[in-house]
Amino acid sequence: MADPHDSGPPGEVTSPVVTVAVAGLILAYTAVRYTLLDGPVATWADDIAWTLASGAAAWGCLRTAVQAKVQRHRLGWRLLSLGAAAWCGGMLYLIGGQLGDPDFAPYPTPANWLFLSLAPFFAAGLL
Repeated sequence: MADPHDSGPPGEVTSPVVTVAVAGLILAYTAVRYTLLDGPVATWADDIAWTLASGAAAWGCLRTAVQAKVQRHRLGWRLLSLGAAAWCGGMLYLIGGQLGDPDFAPYPTPANWLFLSLAPFFAAGLL
């Protein structure tokens, strides 16, 4: 009989090449961001980076939830995915508002509710 606490491997193991490539991209972004970018361009770069990172986190958590063997673990990963997706949605709302109106005020907006929902989703997912 299988151990009910063993969810098994989370799926495909990330290859070292992918890990090094992602680390390289993060280092390159950081170097360019803090040496060459300033003002509104830096703000846009940060907004895009946050959006891509939270979207990737949501996707990764969802993939892990689908591959988990234990129901409780699937629920936890889905909740983590919802939290990351909520953050991504908030970033998309802010980016859309800034594109549509140069005088867009970033608060208070529905994006704030999306940002704030990350914490309860993450807390529930970790329980």
